[in-house]
Amino acid sequence: MELELSTDERLFKQSVHEFLSKELAPIWDDMDSKRSIPTELIHKMGEQGLFAIPVPEEYGGQGGSFFMAALAVDDGRLHTAQQRLALHTLPLRL
Repeated sequence: MELELSTDERLFKQSVHEFLSKELAPIWDDMDSKRSIPTELIHKMGEQGLFAIPVPEEYGGQGGSFFMAALAVDDGRLHTAQQRLALHTLPLRL
């Protein structure tokens, strides 16, 4: 069953996919072997709006839905469960 995404959801999913393709995929193996996340990547993810997606804006979040957060984690560039978990839990480790 294919889900019908809203225009905002499609655009968000596309922007996350492009960001992860450009910024995360090329350095994933190095990050994994060093068990660290470059500070520069964390800042870029924040600028991209990938933290606190479902948190209301009045509390410092992005004001998105939990579904949009799931779209970010479910990107095809994240090939393993470990990569998805890393993206999803990164704000908890900062």
